Amino acid sequence: MRFGPFFVSWQSPIGLLKAGGRTFGLDGSQSRKQSRARIWPRSQRVLHMKAFRLIQRQPQSPSGNAARSGVASLEFAAVLPVLIVIMAGTADYCRFSSTAVAVANAARCGAGYGCMHPYDEYTKTAFDTACQKVVINEFSGSTGFDVTQLKVTIVKKGTAPDDRIEVTASYPFRTVINWAFLPRSSTITRTAALPMIR
Repeated sequence: MRFGPFFVSWQSPIGLLKAGGRTFGLDGSQSRKQSRARIWPRSQRVLHMKAFRLIQRQPQSPSGNAARSGVASLEFAAVLPVLIVIMAGTADYCRFSSTAVAVANAARCGAGYGCMHPYDEYTKTAFDTACQKVVINEFSGSTGFDVTQLKVTIVKKGTAPDDRIEVTASYPFRTVINWAFLPRSSTITRTAALPMIR
């Protein structure tokens, strides 16, 4: 780097100062008097360093800013489709999970009611109606679902004293986007079974 008649090389750890074709090392290769005579005062060195830093900090041309803006726009255009696909997939996964949880909770509540209310062939119709009502009430507590599309099946399996009540709840599900590797429409089915309590 040249400052006036002097040239400072920053390649060496200690630096070299050239003047008039002669080199004076700061490592003591020349006499201290000669080195001190050739080195600028500290105040002048500080001023030259400040001027060099101001040159480095000069604002770039408008064409450079426009080029960077164009590159950023291209990068955003390339990444935007990927972000949309990720957001749509996340939305479908969250909707599927919430629907499955709501259906499972409804079936579990129906099984809980049925296991504590034994019935026979004379009271089976009233029992099915009451158990379905419990399932529908539980499912209606979750927002965003159409209760009329919920299907409930109640089955008693086994014989006493090992009989159990089994409640199955089904609800249709449809994705936001038509994924190539997944069906657009499906049915979420959850079953809960509990032993009868007498």
